Amino acid sequence: MGFFKRKHFDVLKVIEFEPGIDMKETNWRNSYTLTCYNRNEVEETYADNSDFSLSFPIFNDGSSGFKAIRPGSLIDAGDQLFVVQTITQKYAGATTATVNATQVVNAWFDRVQQNKPLIQKSDDVEASDASSTDDSNRVAHVNLQALLDWFLDGTNMYVGPRDMSFRFHQVGYFPVRPVKGARHWSGKQLLTHITEIWPGTLIYPSGFDIYICGYKQKRDENGDLVRIVNNDTGLRFDAMANASDVEVTTDMSRMCNAIEVKAATYSRKSDNNDDGEDDGSEFVNQNIPYFKPFVASSQRSIAKYGLFASPDVLDNGFTVKSAALQAAREKMVLDPVITVKAKIDHPGQTELCPSPGDSYSIGTRDKVYLVRVCGYRWYPFDSSKGCELTLNNVDPGILDTLKTTIVHDTELSPTVTAFKMLSDDNDDSDDGSDDGGDDSGDDSGDSGSGDDSQDQGDTGLPQIDSDPGTDRPNDQAGPNGTSENLPSFRAYLPISDHGTHAHISSFGNFTVNKHNDDWNIRVSDSKHLAHLRDGNWSKDDENNSQWKHLMKIDWAQHLGTTFNGSNYYADSDFYFGQNTLFRSGLLTTTSNAFTFRDNVKDSDYKNGKLRHYSYVRNGIRWYPDSDDRNPGRLATIQAGYVNATSVGRSRLSLKDNVKKLDKQHALDVINKTDVATYNYKSDDPKETQASLIIDDVNKKKQWNAPSELLTADGKNRNDSKIVGYLTAAVQALTDKVNNQNDEIDELKQQIKEIKKQLKN
Repeated sequence: MGFFKRKHFDVLKVIEFEPGIDMKETNWRNSYTLTCYNRNEVEETYADNSDFSLSFPIFNDGSSGFKAIRPGSLIDAGDQLFVVQTITQKYAGATTATVNATQVVNAWFDRVQQNKPLIQKSDDVEASDASSTDDSNRVAHVNLQALLDWFLDGTNMYVGPRDMSFRFHQVGYFPVRPVKGARHWSGKQLLTHITEIWPGTLIYPSGFDIYICGYKQKRDENGDLVRIVNNDTGLRFDAMANASDVEVTTDMSRMCNAIEVKAATYSRKSDNNDDGEDDGSEFVNQNIPYFKPFVASSQRSIAKYGLFASPDVLDNGFTVKSAALQAAREKMVLDPVITVKAKIDHPGQTELCPSPGDSYSIGTRDKVYLVRVCGYRWYPFDSSKGCELTLNNVDPGILDTLKTTIVHDTELSPTVTAFKMLSDDNDDSDDGSDDGGDDSGDDSGDSGSGDDSQDQGDTGLPQIDSDPGTDRPNDQAGPNGTSENLPSFRAYLPISDHGTHAHISSFGNFTVNKHNDDWNIRVSDSKHLAHLRDGNWSKDDENNSQWKHLMKIDWAQHLGTTFNGSNYYADSDFYFGQNTLFRSGLLTTTSNAFTFRDNVKDSDYKNGKLRHYSYVRNGIRWYPDSDDRNPGRLATIQAGYVNATSVGRSRLSLKDNVKKLDKQHALDVINKTDVATYNYKSDDPKETQASLIIDDVNKKKQWNAPSELLTADGKNRNDSKIVGYLTAAVQALTDKVNNQNDEIDELKQQIKEIKKQLKN
């Protein structure tokens, strides 16, 4: 079956967009057939999983197509789209320029970003213990479809108008494998990880379609993987009359037929009886492997070529031994690497575009190999230049993934060294040693070829031949697998740094070393967490704004507070985000007010978080903590003595819309207010209060409480406004009294004048 056969095309087109504007439907101006290029110099280059580009020289012929070419424009080359990356101008007599364009997936897919972490549906506290790394490197066990579904979830794959949306196509079988640290992945990172998790994967872009091609589900009778993308031409390359400049390189230095494999680990609490006292002496078995480490090998390859052991270790978080064995097999290079470079030329005929997966046979001095096209340089419009091909007998990415297997520990290298030095006379005795450190990590739970091991004497690691069998098993910690290899208990962190700095007990007690003056809980981004994990912390990291205090406790070593006659508590200052509680009793906040609420109920919490009412106004989120929509109610504060230096903010500089309150209106409002005595239902009946009453019981209100004296929502009285209205009302009464006094004085004067006249 042939794959990726290019359609014939005779012209190049440019798709024009509005310059400087993101590609949208309305900005797609037109598509022009190019006339401003030299057809004989159009060159397309391709290399598996890396390069896919188009280059050609252009000249100014005044055409619309020439004017439309700019960095970011799309070049339509038949059934492929290329994005113009660079335009290089040359000034030597006539001005010319060279356009370099990259296939649209290679150019733009890196813009796509998935920020959510990959978490399996079965992930919970117990299941997360299966990871051999911390939470920043969570291990999920998924097949390719599940990995792609995660990446697509909530991700915008649309990058332009019409059909400009990236689409995945899975070709072949991709078994469940462990995937580490899947979060904050770009499109390019996704594709890179796919080729590392499933070695030999060919990723071929066709327009906006991304074809991810692997192997068949079963291996062949020799134990070799069977390619899906395989177009057997039936031709022997070194015998082809139209092949010239044939160059065949045989390289044994890149072979690999043995890889050390380590399992994921888990932690388990000891079975010792506990009396319930938290004395800090709990014991936890840590780093128990799901299976013992072993060396995966190909005895057939070793017998023919000798041992070529990888210096690195496959330690990707496997929990099933047979799946780890197959994953190691997929990373091996069992025969010498055969690389063929040649030129194909049919005189007078333009060569057809080669297709990845086209395979030929090639003879060397000792063997005939099957090689497949993995790269080419093609001239689509020039019949005189032919086509330059690169072919290989190793599937794409395998040689690279050998260099990217995770080095677990530098101390493991001598294991492989010792393995290399073994004689063919194997010792069948077992000294009982186990680098895993715990007998509970035996192979009893494994399936598949777990019994094909041979003891390897001084290495302490069994060797397992990966040649037999045709299965490609899943790592069964995946979504559809069984959990027979997983522990059924919950782990906790008992100790760190050899017991010198911290201890967390199974009862939840957290103890830190007293020689630390303070301790911190911080939040940071993935980059700086990785620096902490890898020991690459620097002053630049410490001063970075992404390293933020969430909580800090600063305690004094030489000060103590007496409790029951002993120094039981340490004097401490607590920093909670934007709030601080000092050992002297000082409580501070960066907010503009403290609000206390009591009578908060369990039902006010959802998913461990307390409801907190807020709203957005003019793009700013506001938190009205006194609003009744918050949990509980405004608290009653009891204090023996309160020393207040200020009770309100009355400075003019803090206010807008300042107008004098009409005194008569204030008096009318006060006169319309019903005032009553009462006691709160929760208080002692003898504790009476007096104030206005907000009638929220009767449909026809029996108590009048003017809105001028209430909060905006009408649910609470506003004591500050009441004071203001009372003040203005008193002023109104004072004005009336003064007016009346003036009238009385005037009447008195008139009476005095009348009495004087009567005497005369």
